Amino acid sequence: MTDRTSFEQRLASLLDDAAARRAQECAHREEEMQEFEPRRIRFEQIASSWVSDLVVPRLHTLALAFPRTADVEHVSGGCAARLKFEWSEEYPVAASLTLSIAPDRRYEHASVHIQPSLIPMLVGHPSASCCEFALDVEDPQPLVRFLDDQLVVFAESYLRVREPESPYQRSSLVTDPVCGMTIHPTDATESHEHDGRRFFFCASSCAERFRQAPDLYLRWKRGAMGGVS
Repeated sequence: MTDRTSFEQRLASLLDDAAARRAQECAHREEEMQEFEPRRIRFEQIASSWVSDLVVPRLHTLALAFPRTADVEHVSGGCAARLKFEWSEEYPVAASLTLSIAPDRRYEHASVHIQPSLIPMLVGHPSASCCEFALDVEDPQPLVRFLDDQLVVFAESYLRVREPESPYQRSSLVTDPVCGMTIHPTDATESHEHDGRRFFFCASSCAERFRQAPDLYLRWKRGAMGGVS
């Protein structure tokens, strides 16, 4: 039988070297984690401060500017915040805006992520954005400008949901029977019920003219649509 001693020795040496490398790597990771632990704690403190002092107050301001918003949520251990917008006839979309802060591998920089959401997603959906900042930054103005700019971008997109030409409004718009203007019911100056239907008016003068002769304007409307006068 062929002697296997040389092969066994070489294999044992190979396994010993691999075990030694794994032990060295584990020791290195342990040292690295001990070094990074204070940085991790510092990151969480700074990120939490940014969220509490800069992000949350701005989300509260945004919430006050629009109807049917939920309370601002603190999530992910204080390193993120979210604002939700409920569906309504005026804004027929469920929306949310999430701002989160994540560290780089060495806990030297923080990435601020802004994730908007509109459901259903039709056109003009705002895109996500991200910007990196040093944790030891003394002047917060670059971060403040980034937050303000992105929140304004979201507000612009959300406001477009309500515009008459928005695809979100196709089933919500009404027509002033006097002047023919297309408006949102919440923009109507007045409304008036006639024959079990409610009509909306862009101006009080249109409402007054309708009240004086509603059948006149309804006959004109039926005629314009090809109906019988």
